[in-house]
Amino acid sequence: MAKYQINYACGHGSTEKQLYGKTSERESYIEWAEANMVCPDCYNAKKIADDAAAKKIAKICLVPALDPIISIEVNGQIEVNKDALYALGYRWSDSTNDGLLGYLTTDRPKRVLTLLAKIESEEQIAAWISNQQNKLAELGYEISDSLNLIDLEWLKTRMAEQKDSIAAQKNAKEKLAEIQTTDPKPHISPLRNRIAELEKSSGQKWNGKIYGRKGGYNFYVANTKYSATDAEVEQREAINKARADWEEKYKSEIEAAK
Repeated sequence: MAKYQINYACGHGSTEKQLYGKTSERESYIEWAEANMVCPDCYNAKKIADDAAAKKIAKICLVPALDPIISIEVNGQIEVNKDALYALGYRWSDSTNDGLLGYLTTDRPKRVLTLLAKIESEEQIAAWISNQQNKLAELGYEISDSLNLIDLEWLKTRMAEQKDSIAAQKNAKEKLAEIQTTDPKPHISPLRNRIAELEKSSGQKWNGKIYGRKGGYNFYVANTKYSATDAEVEQREAINKARADWEEKYKSEIEAAK
């Protein structure tokens, strides 16, 4: 291990780099670097020049996720069009251009401007792409489809699961509504309602604590002390327990309806 001074190929100074391995391997790397590596300014200038000369392309990609999501990634002449793309909702993110196969690789993904869409049906995919294509055409970008058969099957599976999940959630909400009719959840206590009004008028939250003991209960809202009767506190405790018991009784139904 040793540090070496490597001259930039562009002639604009040098950089210090720590190298490892055999002496022959280090010398080989230095020879390559001094023939190919340019200074940061030249590197950035080349990136800008390459971007300005690049063809404007927009690719439809799969975003590997539990939800069915596709994206449009734009490449080429980004610098001069980025403000317009930002206005359309595009944001910087890791590229998913290679779909599921790319998701499995260990290579670091390229950062690209991307617009995401959660899909519920194949008809929605077509409508969304058509809409975005019209907007991108005004900026000179052409859309191409990079979705492969594996990606399309993944989307179909996710959409089917999403449809089933939405139907199950709807049924769960309807069931919970029926339960609320036959066995309604107890309303919050009058004391909690009183505290809520004090929170609203003061603009500050109650800390959830009742202080004192029987014959002398109190609480604070906005650093102001308020008293509570024994009956109010006892009623609040009883109602809170009843609400907790109700939530435990219908725990599975509540979870399913979320």
